[in-house]
Amino acid sequence: MKKTYSFRLFLTVLFVAVFGMVSAETVVTFDFENNGATYGGTDAGAETTGFSQEGVSVTVGIGTGTTQSKMYSNGFRFYKSNTMTVSASGNITKIEFTALANAISNKYYTADNLTYNGAALTTTSHAATATWTGSSTSVTFGNSNQVRLLKMVVTIDGEGGGGVTPDPGPGGDDPVVTTEETIASLNAATSEGKANVSLKLTSAQVVYIADNSKGGKDVYVREGSKAIMFFGTAQNFQLNSYLTGDIIVDYAPYYGVPEVKDNTSTNMDGITVTTGSNAAATVATIDELLALNHLCDYIVVKGVTITVETANNKTNYYANKDDKKVQLFKGIDVSSYAGDGNTHDVYAVFNNIYKGAPEIAPISVNEEPNGGGGGGGGVT
Repeated sequence: MKKTYSFRLFLTVLFVAVFGMVSAETVVTFDFENNGATYGGTDAGAETTGFSQEGVSVTVGIGTGTTQSKMYSNGFRFYKSNTMTVSASGNITKIEFTALANAISNKYYTADNLTYNGAALTTTSHAATATWTGSSTSVTFGNSNQVRLLKMVVTIDGEGGGGVTPDPGPGGDDPVVTTEETIASLNAATSEGKANVSLKLTSAQVVYIADNSKGGKDVYVREGSKAIMFFGTAQNFQLNSYLTGDIIVDYAPYYGVPEVKDNTSTNMDGITVTTGSNAAATVATIDELLALNHLCDYIVVKGVTITVETANNKTNYYANKDDKKVQLFKGIDVSSYAGDGNTHDVYAVFNNIYKGAPEIAPISVNEEPNGGGGGGGGVT
C-alpha cells in the first residue's frame, strides 16, 4: 500500500507540474483580416497609434516615415518606416505574423518587409509569414516597406504573469512598467511608441485643455522648456495646476508630436496636484517653430501678419514674419485678420506636424485667453 500511495502521489505531482507548465502559456491572436473593426478599423482605413487585446498592447509610431499606419476592417497596413511595439506583462516568447502574399499593382506588401533590430525577420522573398522568437516584455519592429498584416499571434510565458492586462485593480500587483520617462526624455524620442510608461512629473503645469473630438480631453502639460499632450484623456486635470509624481500611460507619438494616452493602469493616484496661477504663454518665434521647438506647448507668436492662401480648393491661413511663415491649422477662425495690414500676437498650441512642417492651432488673437491657457477650445 505504501508503494501504491507513493506512485499515485508521484503521478499527481507530475500531472500538476506538467499541467501547470502548459497552462502557464498564453496565446493571444489579433485577427485583423476578419475583425479589423475591433481594433478601430474602417472600410476606408483609420490612422492608428495603437490597440490592445487580452493584456497585449500594441503601440504604433510613425518612426522615420511620412504616413501613419492605418487599420482597415480587413487588415492592418503597417506603413513604411513606421514602428510597432508589442508589450505584455509576461515575457513574450514568440510573435507570428501573417501578411498579404499577393501582389497589388506589381507591388508586394509581404512579411519579408518586417524587421527587428534592423534585420529582416525572414529572408524568404514575398513571404506570407514571419516569426520572431525570444524573451521580452516588449518587442519593437520596423519595416523596409509597407506590410499588410492579416493576423498576429503573440505567445506569452506565464512566468511573468503573461496574458493579464496590466491593471493592478484593488489590492492587486503593480503593473509592469516597460520604461521610466520624463517629459524631456519623451520629447527626445518622438519616433517610437512605448506601452506602460511611468511618466515622472516634477512641478509640471497644465497650460491648456481642449475637448477631443473623439471623446475626453487633450491636456497640454509643460515642465521646464518641454511639454507633452495627454491625448483624449479621461483623467480629471485642472487648468493651471501643478503636477508632481508618477502616472502610467502609453507613449504614442503622432507625426513627431509627443503624445501620451490612457491605458487600463492610468490614474491620478500617484500625482500630487497643487493650485497654480494662470499659465503664461511661451514666447515663440517662427524660426523656432520651423525648427520644431515648443512641441505641445501653449505659445504666443508676436508681431505677425496673417495671410490666406488657396490651393486644391482648400483655404489655409498663415502667421508671417520676415518672409517666413507657419500654418494656423484648426483652432479659432482667423479669417477676419487675414490681409488687414496689421500685425498681431497669436496665442496658440503647437499640436501638429504635417510632412515635416509645423502647424499651430490658434486660441486667441491679440488678447491672452482668460485663465492663462484657457480651455475647452476644441483644437484637435
